[in-house]
Amino acid sequence: MNRYQSYNAADFIGDDYFLNWVLSGDKKSDAFWRNWLSQNPHKQEEVDKAIKIIRSLEFKDEVVLNPFQKEKLLDKINSRINTLEERENKSQSLLSRRGLRYATGIAAGFAIVAFLSYFFITNFQRTTISTDYAEKREMVLPDGSSVILNANSEISYAKDWNEESVREVWLKGEAFFQVVKIRGEENIPKTFLVHSGNLDVEVLGTSFNLGERRGETQVTLLTGKVKVENKLDKSADPIFLKPGEHAELSNENKVLKKSRVNTRKYASWVDDIMIFEGAELREVKHVLEDNFGLEVVFKDKKLLQRKFTGIIKTGNIEEFLRTLELSFDIDVTKENGKIIFRK
Repeated sequence: MNRYQSYNAADFIGDDYFLNWVLSGDKKSDAFWRNWLSQNPHKQEEVDKAIKIIRSLEFKDEVVLNPFQKEKLLDKINSRINTLEERENKSQSLLSRRGLRYATGIAAGFAIVAFLSYFFITNFQRTTISTDYAEKREMVLPDGSSVILNANSEISYAKDWNEESVREVWLKGEAFFQVVKIRGEENIPKTFLVHSGNLDVEVLGTSFNLGERRGETQVTLLTGKVKVENKLDKSADPIFLKPGEHAELSNENKVLKKSRVNTRKYASWVDDIMIFEGAELREVKHVLEDNFGLEVVFKDKKLLQRKFTGIIKTGNIEEFLRTLELSFDIDVTKENGKIIFRK
Protein backbone atom coordinates (compact mmCIF):
# COMPACT_ATOMS: atom_id res chain seq x y z
CA MET A 1 0.00 0.00 0.00
CA ASN A 2 1.53 3.36 -1.07
CA ARG A 3 0.37 5.25 2.01
CA TYR A 4 2.72 3.24 4.22
CA GLN A 5 5.73 4.77 2.48
CA SER A 6 5.10 8.07 4.27
CA TYR A 7 4.45 6.48 7.68
CA ASN A 8 6.58 7.03 10.77
CA ALA A 9 6.49 4.91 13.94
CA ALA A 10 3.45 6.73 15.34
CA ASP A 11 1.55 6.24 12.09
CA PHE A 12 2.22 2.49 12.14
CA ILE A 13 1.03 2.25 15.75
CA GLY A 14 -2.26 3.84 14.74
CA ASP A 15 -2.81 1.50 11.78
CA ASP A 16 -5.28 -1.36 12.41
CA TYR A 17 -3.66 -3.76 9.96
CA PHE A 18 -0.19 -3.17 11.43
CA LEU A 19 -1.54 -3.64 14.97
CA ASN A 20 -3.17 -6.91 14.00
CA TRP A 21 0.11 -8.17 12.53
CA VAL A 22 2.16 -7.35 15.64
CA LEU A 23 -0.37 -8.65 18.17
CA SER A 24 -1.70 -11.74 16.42
CA GLY A 25 0.93 -12.63 13.83
CA ASP A 26 -1.52 -14.30 11.46
CA LYS A 27 0.07 -15.77 8.33
CA LYS A 28 -1.70 -13.55 5.79
CA SER A 29 -0.65 -10.25 7.40
CA ASP A 30 2.83 -11.62 8.17
CA ALA A 31 3.38 -12.41 4.49
CA PHE A 32 2.18 -8.93 3.50
CA TRP A 33 4.44 -7.02 5.92
CA ARG A 34 7.53 -9.11 5.21
CA ASN A 35 7.06 -8.53 1.49
CA TRP A 36 6.41 -4.81 2.03
CA LEU A 37 9.56 -4.41 4.13
CA SER A 38 11.64 -6.21 1.51
CA GLN A 39 10.47 -3.58 -0.99
CA ASN A 40 10.82 -0.67 1.46
CA PRO A 41 13.93 -1.41 3.57
CA HIS A 42 14.29 2.30 4.39
CA LYS A 43 11.19 1.94 6.63
CA GLN A 44 12.66 -0.86 8.76
CA GLU A 45 13.78 1.53 11.50
CA GLU A 46 10.34 3.12 11.88
CA VAL A 47 8.67 -0.29 11.86
CA ASP A 48 11.05 -1.54 14.54
CA LYS A 49 10.28 1.49 16.69
CA ALA A 50 6.54 0.87 16.38
CA ILE A 51 6.91 -2.82 17.23
CA LYS A 52 9.04 -1.95 20.27
CA ILE A 53 6.35 0.37 21.64
CA ILE A 54 3.56 -2.18 21.08
CA ARG A 55 5.62 -4.93 22.71
CA SER A 56 6.94 -2.72 25.48
CA LEU A 57 5.76 -5.19 28.11
CA GLU A 58 8.50 -7.59 26.97
CA PHE A 59 6.44 -10.68 26.07
CA LYS A 60 7.92 -14.03 27.00
CA ASP A 61 7.43 -16.93 24.62
CA GLU A 62 5.47 -18.95 27.12
CA VAL A 63 3.28 -16.04 28.29
CA VAL A 64 0.87 -14.82 25.63
CA LEU A 65 -2.72 -13.80 25.16
CA ASN A 66 -4.91 -16.51 23.71
CA PRO A 67 -6.62 -15.76 20.38
CA PHE A 68 -9.92 -14.75 21.97
CA GLN A 69 -8.24 -12.32 24.38
CA LYS A 70 -6.21 -10.84 21.51
CA GLU A 71 -9.42 -10.21 19.58
CA LYS A 72 -11.03 -8.55 22.58
CA LEU A 73 -7.92 -6.47 23.18
CA LEU A 74 -7.79 -5.32 19.56
CA ASP A 75 -11.43 -4.23 19.75
CA LYS A 76 -10.63 -2.09 22.77
CA ILE A 77 -7.51 -0.63 21.15
CA ASN A 78 -9.38 0.17 17.93
CA SER A 79 -12.12 1.82 19.95
CA ARG A 80 -9.56 3.99 21.72
CA ILE A 81 -7.89 4.91 18.44
CA ASN A 82 -11.27 5.91 16.97
CA THR A 83 -11.87 8.16 19.98
CA LEU A 84 -8.48 9.79 19.50
CA GLU A 85 -9.19 10.31 15.79
CA GLU A 86 -12.49 12.01 16.63
CA ARG A 87 -10.62 14.36 18.95
CA GLU A 88 -8.19 15.02 16.11
CA ASN A 89 -10.99 16.17 13.82
CA LYS A 90 -12.23 18.59 16.49
CA SER A 91 -8.77 20.03 17.08
CA GLN A 92 -7.69 20.89 13.54
CA SER A 93 -7.65 24.65 14.34
CA LEU A 94 -5.16 24.20 17.19
CA LEU A 95 -2.60 21.78 15.82
CA SER A 96 -1.34 20.78 12.41
CA ARG A 97 -2.75 17.45 11.18
CA ARG A 98 0.73 15.95 11.04
CA GLY A 99 1.62 17.02 14.55
CA LEU A 100 -1.63 15.76 15.99
CA ARG A 101 -1.34 12.49 14.08
CA TYR A 102 2.00 11.94 15.77
CA ALA A 103 0.47 12.70 19.16
CA THR A 104 -2.44 10.40 18.36
CA GLY A 105 -0.07 7.58 17.47
CA ILE A 106 1.91 8.00 20.70
CA ALA A 107 -1.33 8.13 22.70
CA ALA A 108 -2.46 4.96 20.96
CA GLY A 109 0.84 3.38 21.95
CA PHE A 110 0.24 4.27 25.59
CA ALA A 111 -3.31 2.92 25.27
CA ILE A 112 -1.89 -0.37 24.02
CA VAL A 113 0.50 -0.58 26.96
CA ALA A 114 -2.28 0.28 29.42
CA PHE A 115 -4.62 -2.38 28.07
CA LEU A 116 -1.88 -5.01 27.90
CA SER A 117 -0.92 -4.20 31.49
CA TYR A 118 -4.53 -4.66 32.54
CA PHE A 119 -4.79 -8.06 30.92
CA PHE A 120 -1.55 -9.31 32.46
CA ILE A 121 -2.37 -7.96 35.90
CA THR A 122 -5.62 -9.92 35.78
CA ASN A 123 -3.58 -13.12 35.29
CA PHE A 124 -4.14 -13.78 31.59
CA GLN A 125 -0.91 -15.77 31.43
CA ARG A 126 -0.88 -18.55 28.87
CA THR A 127 1.32 -21.31 27.66
CA THR A 128 1.09 -21.61 23.89
CA ILE A 129 2.47 -24.51 21.88
CA SER A 130 2.32 -24.69 18.09
CA THR A 131 3.41 -27.04 15.32
CA ASP A 132 4.75 -26.42 11.85
CA TYR A 133 3.56 -28.13 8.67
CA ALA A 134 4.18 -31.92 8.72
CA GLU A 135 5.01 -31.72 12.45
CA LYS A 136 3.26 -33.47 15.33
CA ARG A 137 3.82 -32.85 19.06
CA GLU A 138 2.78 -34.64 22.23
CA MET A 139 2.38 -32.82 25.55
CA VAL A 140 0.99 -33.21 29.04
CA LEU A 141 -1.34 -30.53 30.41
CA PRO A 142 -1.13 -29.22 34.02
CA ASP A 143 -3.77 -31.75 35.20
CA GLY A 144 -2.02 -34.76 33.65
CA SER A 145 -4.26 -34.95 30.57
CA SER A 146 -2.37 -35.68 27.36
CA VAL A 147 -2.65 -33.97 23.99
CA ILE A 148 -1.27 -34.84 20.57
CA LEU A 149 -1.17 -31.70 18.43
CA ASN A 150 -1.48 -32.20 14.68
CA ALA A 151 0.46 -30.28 12.03
CA ASN A 152 -0.14 -26.55 11.52
CA SER A 153 -1.97 -26.26 14.85
CA GLU A 154 -1.78 -24.29 18.10
CA ILE A 155 -2.95 -24.92 21.66
CA SER A 156 -3.12 -22.37 24.47
CA TYR A 157 -3.90 -22.83 28.16
CA ALA A 158 -3.29 -21.26 31.58
CA LYS A 159 0.12 -21.96 33.11
CA ASP A 160 -1.49 -23.05 36.37
CA TRP A 161 -4.83 -24.79 36.90
CA ASN A 162 -5.75 -24.30 40.54
CA GLU A 163 -8.43 -26.29 42.31
CA GLU A 164 -11.15 -23.67 41.78
CA SER A 165 -10.73 -22.99 38.06
CA VAL A 166 -12.21 -24.84 35.11
CA ARG A 167 -9.60 -26.70 33.07
CA GLU A 168 -9.73 -24.58 29.94
CA VAL A 169 -7.96 -24.89 26.57
CA TRP A 170 -8.02 -22.94 23.28
CA LEU A 171 -7.26 -24.80 20.06
CA LYS A 172 -6.54 -23.70 16.50
CA GLY A 173 -6.11 -26.55 14.05
CA GLU A 174 -6.45 -30.16 15.23
CA ALA A 175 -5.60 -32.19 18.32
CA PHE A 176 -6.33 -35.52 19.99
CA PHE A 177 -7.16 -35.32 23.72
CA GLN A 178 -7.05 -37.93 26.47
CA VAL A 179 -8.56 -36.21 29.49
CA VAL A 180 -8.10 -37.48 33.04
CA LYS A 181 -10.97 -37.38 35.49
CA ILE A 182 -10.41 -35.00 38.39
CA ARG A 183 -12.76 -34.22 41.25
CA GLY A 184 -12.88 -30.92 43.06
CA GLU A 185 -14.66 -29.78 46.20
CA GLU A 186 -17.41 -32.03 47.53
CA ASN A 187 -16.14 -34.73 45.18
CA ILE A 188 -17.71 -32.96 42.17
CA PRO A 189 -16.08 -33.83 38.79
CA LYS A 190 -14.04 -30.94 37.49
CA THR A 191 -14.93 -29.64 34.02
CA PHE A 192 -12.49 -29.72 31.10
CA LEU A 193 -13.45 -27.14 28.43
CA VAL A 194 -11.97 -26.77 24.94
CA HIS A 195 -12.70 -23.73 22.72
CA SER A 196 -12.09 -24.43 19.02
CA GLY A 197 -13.48 -22.59 16.02
CA ASN A 198 -17.18 -22.11 16.64
CA LEU A 199 -17.57 -24.96 19.13
CA ASP A 200 -17.14 -25.27 22.89
CA VAL A 201 -16.52 -28.88 23.94
CA GLU A 202 -17.02 -29.78 27.60
CA VAL A 203 -15.76 -33.11 28.97
CA LEU A 204 -15.23 -34.87 32.30
CA GLY A 205 -12.89 -37.71 31.38
CA THR A 206 -12.67 -38.98 27.84
CA SER A 207 -10.68 -39.27 24.60
CA PHE A 208 -11.70 -37.35 21.49
CA ASN A 209 -10.43 -35.71 18.32
CA LEU A 210 -11.15 -32.03 17.71
CA GLY A 211 -10.27 -29.95 14.67
CA GLU A 212 -11.14 -26.67 12.99
CA ARG A 213 -10.14 -25.96 9.41
CA ARG A 214 -11.54 -23.76 6.64
CA GLY A 215 -14.56 -22.55 8.60
CA GLU A 216 -15.60 -26.04 9.76
CA THR A 217 -15.19 -27.47 13.27
CA GLN A 218 -15.50 -31.20 14.01
CA VAL A 219 -15.36 -33.28 17.17
CA THR A 220 -15.25 -37.10 17.23
CA LEU A 221 -15.69 -39.02 20.48
CA LEU A 222 -13.78 -42.25 21.11
CA THR A 223 -14.49 -42.83 24.81
CA GLY A 224 -16.49 -41.14 27.55
CA LYS A 225 -19.01 -38.35 27.02
CA VAL A 226 -18.84 -34.74 25.85
CA LYS A 227 -21.19 -31.79 25.63
CA VAL A 228 -20.87 -29.68 22.48
CA GLU A 229 -22.16 -26.09 22.26
CA ASN A 230 -22.75 -24.10 19.08
CA LYS A 231 -21.26 -20.61 19.52
CA LEU A 232 -22.87 -19.44 16.26
CA ASP A 233 -26.39 -20.06 17.60
CA LYS A 234 -26.66 -19.26 21.30
CA SER A 235 -30.34 -20.28 21.31
CA ALA A 236 -29.59 -23.84 20.13
CA ASP A 237 -29.52 -26.61 22.73
CA PRO A 238 -26.15 -28.30 23.27
CA ILE A 239 -25.78 -31.85 22.03
CA PHE A 240 -24.20 -34.78 23.87
CA LEU A 241 -21.96 -37.28 22.14
CA LYS A 242 -21.49 -40.95 22.95
CA PRO A 243 -18.50 -43.05 21.82
CA GLY A 244 -18.56 -43.47 18.05
CA GLU A 245 -20.45 -40.22 17.44
CA HIS A 246 -19.29 -37.17 15.55
CA ALA A 247 -20.47 -33.54 15.50
CA GLU A 248 -19.64 -30.87 12.96
CA LEU A 249 -20.46 -27.23 12.40
CA SER A 250 -19.70 -24.98 9.43
CA ASN A 251 -19.74 -21.20 9.22
CA GLU A 252 -22.07 -21.43 6.23
CA ASN A 253 -25.14 -23.25 7.61
CA LYS A 254 -24.44 -22.64 11.34
CA VAL A 255 -26.28 -25.88 12.23
CA LEU A 256 -24.59 -28.36 14.56
CA LYS A 257 -25.00 -31.87 13.13
CA LYS A 258 -24.45 -35.22 14.84
CA SER A 259 -23.81 -38.62 13.23
CA ARG A 260 -22.24 -42.03 13.85
CA VAL A 261 -18.86 -42.51 12.16
CA ASN A 262 -15.77 -44.67 11.91
CA THR A 263 -13.82 -42.87 14.64
CA ARG A 264 -10.50 -44.32 13.46
CA LYS A 265 -10.82 -42.31 10.27
CA TYR A 266 -10.83 -39.01 12.18
CA ALA A 267 -8.08 -39.89 14.65
CA SER A 268 -5.86 -41.91 12.28
CA TRP A 269 -3.31 -39.08 11.97
CA VAL A 270 -2.23 -39.85 15.55
CA ASP A 271 -0.78 -43.13 14.20
CA ASP A 272 0.86 -41.37 11.22
CA ILE A 273 -1.70 -42.51 8.67
CA MET A 274 -4.65 -40.92 6.88
CA ILE A 275 -7.81 -42.86 6.11
CA PHE A 276 -9.95 -41.71 3.19
CA GLU A 277 -13.39 -43.24 2.61
CA GLY A 278 -14.98 -42.05 -0.63
CA ALA A 279 -13.32 -38.66 -0.16
CA GLU A 280 -13.40 -36.18 -3.03
CA LEU A 281 -9.99 -35.12 -4.29
CA ARG A 282 -11.00 -31.64 -3.10
CA GLU A 283 -10.72 -33.00 0.47
CA VAL A 284 -7.36 -34.61 -0.33
CA LYS A 285 -6.17 -31.24 -1.66
CA HIS A 286 -7.17 -29.51 1.59
CA VAL A 287 -5.36 -32.11 3.70
CA LEU A 288 -2.14 -31.64 1.71
CA GLU A 289 -2.40 -27.86 2.04
CA ASP A 290 -3.48 -27.64 5.68
CA ASN A 291 -1.23 -30.34 7.17
CA PHE A 292 1.83 -30.21 4.93
CA GLY A 293 1.89 -26.63 3.64
CA LEU A 294 1.85 -27.73 0.01
CA GLU A 295 0.35 -25.61 -2.75
CA VAL A 296 -1.85 -27.92 -4.82
CA VAL A 297 -3.23 -26.99 -8.24
CA PHE A 298 -5.77 -28.97 -10.29
CA LYS A 299 -5.56 -28.00 -13.96
CA ASP A 300 -8.88 -29.74 -14.60
CA LYS A 301 -11.44 -28.72 -11.95
CA LYS A 302 -13.56 -31.79 -12.71
CA LEU A 303 -10.86 -33.90 -11.03
CA LEU A 304 -11.75 -32.32 -7.69
CA GLN A 305 -15.03 -34.24 -7.64
CA ARG A 306 -13.49 -37.68 -8.18
CA LYS A 307 -13.43 -39.85 -5.05
CA PHE A 308 -10.62 -41.71 -3.36
CA THR A 309 -10.61 -44.53 -0.80
CA GLY A 310 -7.40 -45.72 0.79
CA ILE A 311 -4.94 -45.63 3.71
CA ILE A 312 -1.88 -43.45 3.33
CA LYS A 313 1.24 -43.12 5.49
CA THR A 314 1.78 -39.47 6.34
CA GLY A 315 5.54 -39.92 6.47
CA ASN A 316 5.76 -40.55 2.72
CA ILE A 317 3.86 -37.95 0.69
CA GLU A 318 5.71 -38.94 -2.48
CA GLU A 319 4.24 -42.43 -2.21
CA PHE A 320 0.81 -40.91 -1.65
CA LEU A 321 1.06 -38.82 -4.80
CA ARG A 322 2.18 -41.85 -6.83
CA THR A 323 -0.82 -43.79 -5.48
CA LEU A 324 -3.15 -41.03 -6.67
CA GLU A 325 -1.51 -41.09 -10.11
CA LEU A 326 -2.12 -44.81 -10.51
CA SER A 327 -5.62 -44.76 -8.99
CA PHE A 328 -6.95 -42.06 -11.32
CA ASP A 329 -4.64 -42.43 -14.33
CA ILE A 330 -3.47 -38.83 -14.02
CA ASP A 331 -0.14 -36.98 -13.91
CA VAL A 332 1.08 -35.46 -10.64
CA THR A 333 4.18 -33.29 -10.99
CA LYS A 334 6.11 -30.70 -9.01
CA GLU A 335 6.60 -27.35 -10.70
CA ASN A 336 7.98 -24.22 -9.03
CA GLY A 337 7.18 -25.56 -5.58
CA LYS A 338 3.60 -26.51 -6.51
CA ILE A 339 1.96 -29.92 -6.82
CA ILE A 340 0.19 -30.01 -10.20
CA PHE A 341 -2.59 -32.50 -11.01
CA ARG A 342 -3.35 -33.08 -14.72
CA LYS A 343 -5.32 -35.62 -16.74
